[in-house]
Amino acid sequence: MKRRLACLPMAWAVAVTGAASSAQVTLRAGDGSIEGRVRSVSIEGVLVTLGESGATQADQRLIGWDRVKLVEGEAAQKAAQFTQLSTEAWRARSRAERGDWGAAEPLFEHLFTQLEGKDGPTAALVAEGLLRCRLRRGAQGVAVWPWLEWLGIMERSGGLGAAGSKTRAGWLGGNIDPGQSGAAGRAVDEETGLAVALPPVWVGGSAGVLAGAPEWERFRDRGGEVGELAALYEQASRYEAGLPVGVPTAGSESPGVRLVHDIVVARIGSDEERKAARSALNMRISPAPTGSGVTKKPAPLPPRWLEAWCRAAIGRSLLREADEASRMQGVIELLHLPARFASDQPYLTGVALAEASAALADLGDAAGAAALKSDLASRFPYHPALEWGRINRPSGTGVQKDPERSRGGGVNGGGSVKKGGT
Repeated sequence: MKRRLACLPMAWAVAVTGAASSAQVTLRAGDGSIEGRVRSVSIEGVLVTLGESGATQADQRLIGWDRVKLVEGEAAQKAAQFTQLSTEAWRARSRAERGDWGAAEPLFEHLFTQLEGKDGPTAALVAEGLLRCRLRRGAQGVAVWPWLEWLGIMERSGGLGAAGSKTRAGWLGGNIDPGQSGAAGRAVDEETGLAVALPPVWVGGSAGVLAGAPEWERFRDRGGEVGELAALYEQASRYEAGLPVGVPTAGSESPGVRLVHDIVVARIGSDEERKAARSALNMRISPAPTGSGVTKKPAPLPPRWLEAWCRAAIGRSLLREADEASRMQGVIELLHLPARFASDQPYLTGVALAEASAALADLGDAAGAAALKSDLASRFPYHPALEWGRINRPSGTGVQKDPERSRGGGVNGGGSVKKGGT
């Protein structure tokens, strides 16, 4: 689908006259050209002033290299050094937007190494593109890194929500168009900054790959929301790998950090910490009504992805309890996933089926455990949970009575419905 120049602010199509030298930026895909003063050219993009030389910041636009076909005028020579970057970014985005993820991923991989730690729309596009590619092929483990990189770009560019959107209004580009047939909606929730297909939940696969990854330190050291979320995701992976864990303090009040903190603590915390975290998660699923008396109104329902995350977290948390009633309630919570969220959350649904199957085997329901494992294999034949030792025990091995038994799973670096590496 062509992006027509008519969709852009009218000022972009107006030639600038006066003392400032005029330079023209030709856009790709039939978007036309922009005449204005090129203020700077860098790996992050082309910064253009739309008015006279004394124009305010509101009259400036930073154009991602995937949108730039040609820069003419005084900046042409400097722009020429980014020709390959521009071509690769455009090709990667185009392939992703038409659904050719396999062809897009090598380009995004190459660009990601060049743009790590950079800001602006080009870096944001590449991080989102690589995140989508890795999730599409089921590589949940390594999808963490482009997601955290994307979140860092957003944090340094004004943050999430309305304030950040206002700051980034000066960008042209910076994302995969979700309206295209291959993009299938937003990869990241705009309010929380969380990748909706990437919960802090791991099972099966190689136990040490994700938990021992050197990237954790790099992202933790960045601080802010990125640092806090990296610490929480790391501890979640270490727990499932059977490694020592600590419960990180959630210093931020950001909704994304608070949600992930509750999910992780509900799994790895002490008895009291898990109970408090489950209570907080339940409040997210069934928020209290607003108002009172005749003005009392039900609270809006949470997004589907958020409810799926919370129910999976509550269920997995209850499986850690010693009493059979709590563990059976955990199974019931987990079965919300295959019953209601399988198409939305295939990876998390597979984890829920595996956890529920293992729990029923522990509770002595061999037939129920076998049925859930069969359902998992039928729906998601390449899910990493199928390799998890706890659902592949020989029959008759008996019930595990240790409430910490769930620690024995591995860390997933694989995927939801397709084969993928860590």
